[in-house]
Amino acid sequence: MKHNACIADFCIFDAVVELVSAGYYHPDFFTKTNHPMSGPAASLLLRSVPSAQTLATIQQAILSISDTLEEDHFGVVSTKAIDGTIQTSNARPFWGLRQKLDAQHPDYSAAELSDIQKAVGFVPQFDFSFFAVYNRPIVLRILGELCVYLAQSLNGIIDFGGAIFPYQDLPDRMKQGLWLWEVASWSDIRPYFKAMIAPMEGCVYTIEYETANHNTWAHHLCDAEFMQQWLQHQEFCMVK
Repeated sequence: MKHNACIADFCIFDAVVELVSAGYYHPDFFTKTNHPMSGPAASLLLRSVPSAQTLATIQQAILSISDTLEEDHFGVVSTKAIDGTIQTSNARPFWGLRQKLDAQHPDYSAAELSDIQKAVGFVPQFDFSFFAVYNRPIVLRILGELCVYLAQSLNGIIDFGGAIFPYQDLPDRMKQGLWLWEVASWSDIRPYFKAMIAPMEGCVYTIEYETANHNTWAHHLCDAEFMQQWLQHQEFCMVK
């Protein structure tokens, strides 16, 4: 059944929400490293710790789209095996990691996990994160399609690691100089964001927080259905 994108909004004003995870060493899958990334990143947050069999299935999915998988990095040549659209002769490099979210790996603070719970309805127990080495349209789409596949397979929520919004629809005054970085508050952008997602299916969740210059900004998460819609949108991007 078609339905408009649902919005879960709430505000926090105690700290910037930083949800792109750091890693920890794990010998048989993605491992901690100094990621030489300059491209976008995204995470998948899970309701429970996946079984060994599920982890093996996900690893096989990564292998199916890649020409290499060495510890924590892989090169994507096609997303066809995960129902994607990309086919390329030049492998696109990514780094990845996985981690259980607990007291031993506190990359998400208790307050952050509580904020996420308020937004999405559960406390994440596990995290898959992916980092692109560089920023190109084909790389953005690979990352988006991989997120869709994993979110569908694992019933997870996709963490953009920042805000998405319709840059092209913003008034020219909002695009001048460093206005978006130094002056803007999410209240300036919110009407354009809501207009953008109004016809879209799926759920997108907004966490608002206070920035260093005492304005508010937003952090977005979504489900697989919304990400599928976002992949088709003219403003599609992943957060760098």
